[in-house]
Amino acid sequence: MVRLDIEQAVLHVDNNTVELTPMQCRGLRALCSRPGRWVRHSTLATVLWGDRESPYMHQICDLMHRLRARMVAAGVARDRARRMVQCRRGIGYRISASEDVRIWPCSLDSVVV
Repeated sequence: MVRLDIEQAVLHVDNNTVELTPMQCRGLRALCSRPGRWVRHSTLATVLWGDRESPYMHQICDLMHRLRARMVAAGVARDRARRMVQCRRGIGYRISASEDVRIWPCSLDSVVV
């Protein structure tokens, strides 16, 4: 089982725990607020960098790549990590709504995107 703890900014996989960076945690919170639904690149840019000038697309892609790498470091198979954090070119990212991922806390009503 994989558990993403967005309050503590850690990823739990079985008995392994990996810390997330503040930026990875903010990106993860944005994705977790809409499990199974696409979050546009522009929305992620606003969540991650605020009102500053939007970053290049590759910065968001790089952040998500590093988030998946943290998942792999915690013991998630690489292909499974790609299924959990999915990308659609020209649209954005989403976190899988499958039963592979448990999000903690379960209620994300306080997460604003």
